[in-house]
Amino acid sequence: MEFISLLFASLPIIVVLIVSTVFVVYAGVTLSKPRFVVYPYLVILLTVSGTTFGLKEAVAPSIWGRGSGLLYAPLIMWLLLGAFLWMRFTLVFARGRPVACNLNSWFGGWLLLLIAHIGFGLALGQPFKDIVGGMGFSNLIWMWVLMLAMFSAFRSPADVEELTKFLIVFGLGRAIFGLVRWAAFGGDPANAYANRSGLDLKLTFFDINDNLLCFIALALASVRLLQPDQHTFNRWWRWLLWITVAATALCILLSFRRTAWVGLMLGGLFLLLQLPSRTRWRVAFLVVPVGLLGIAYVAKKRLSQVTGAGDGINAFFYDLISKRHGAEGDRVLELKFALADFIDHPIAGIGAWGRYAGYQRIDWQTGPDAGAFLHSGILHIGLKTGLIGLILLGGIVFAFIMFWRRNREALNPLSRPLALAGVGGLLFMLPDFIIGTPIPQVRTMQMIALCIALPYLAIGASNIGVAPVKAARKPSGNGVFVPQLQG
Repeated sequence: MEFISLLFASLPIIVVLIVSTVFVVYAGVTLSKPRFVVYPYLVILLTVSGTTFGLKEAVAPSIWGRGSGLLYAPLIMWLLLGAFLWMRFTLVFARGRPVACNLNSWFGGWLLLLIAHIGFGLALGQPFKDIVGGMGFSNLIWMWVLMLAMFSAFRSPADVEELTKFLIVFGLGRAIFGLVRWAAFGGDPANAYANRSGLDLKLTFFDINDNLLCFIALALASVRLLQPDQHTFNRWWRWLLWITVAATALCILLSFRRTAWVGLMLGGLFLLLQLPSRTRWRVAFLVVPVGLLGIAYVAKKRLSQVTGAGDGINAFFYDLISKRHGAEGDRVLELKFALADFIDHPIAGIGAWGRYAGYQRIDWQTGPDAGAFLHSGILHIGLKTGLIGLILLGGIVFAFIMFWRRNREALNPLSRPLALAGVGGLLFMLPDFIIGTPIPQVRTMQMIALCIALPYLAIGASNIGVAPVKAARKPSGNGVFVPQLQG
């Protein structure tokens, strides 16, 4: 009995010793393998849904909002920042340098703009939590943290190849989970169409980010299968890639999200244009008709149940072109109110803490965040930060496009799928960025940051992987080294 009592009394000390030992071992491993600091975060990012909209019952904030009340940002974001700082420290003991990125100055501009908002907001008596909260634009700064962390973690061709396989397998697993839940367990419980609008629909994933993960896996698997200069697969890996293509595409179709369908078409068209001419036409004749028929079928199934949606192509945009005043016209009314406030404050906007006038007339603008967000990422930035923010956003887009145009030819076959998946993923998210609510959503902005990072990682690995021993390397003008073969 005395031994048992002593054991129980010692349990706290034993637990502390075990945790300390695991932490020390983990820290030692990550000194040479910093990517293992990022992988746990990626697992959470790709697994945990960020939306509670559409659930029948109110639930506690998810991990993407937990801790933001006291810490002014979710706890997991501070852990991400700590992981990034640790990886920067590990570079002292590792060879190589982080992947270069020509977007850092633009994201630095966003950081300076946030500091300016903090100064002016506090001077005007605004609460600090409203200035730096997610309803403003602080999630763009956290995007930068994830990108920098990934640039520090995945620096070699082997790292990039490992990340590619990780995203394929993880995307397939997520798609299978969504399809099984749809077939046997009623689909995603966060079903706004059934729970709020009364539609007789079950869906795979309501969160657009799960559909984005499916698209990334779909893009990776498709490019690996179709590009002619790819390395040879064993039979099981090839079957896994084909299953990934089928499962992820079906999962996106059964999400019943119009933004996901349009994103699938945009991203799919981009991938199609990257294929060799002969392969491109074969895929176009075989896959495109099937995809369009699938989208037409599920769209008809959903829109036929929407009262007042009408017929034809206009039915697809029923809530964006409707002239009715009421529930179906709220999205148009919201954009009109926000645009009017932007016109009144064109230079610096209404502030990160601001709320647009007239939001009380919008059905879904209720609760503590009412009026602080709207269904347009571009107009959200324009409303909160004015032309200053729109210029910074345009600078990021322009710099990314220039980077892609200058470096895409340097991609080697192993890195090419990752780069195309990243660019395709950004196109997939374009509809949601235009008419959705991406800026206040932590997970959405982190997934967009992941897509932005992938082409830079792929280009960096390609430059390392294809440069011969006697090659001279010179900067391409945008901070990325392109190998130049010596004659």
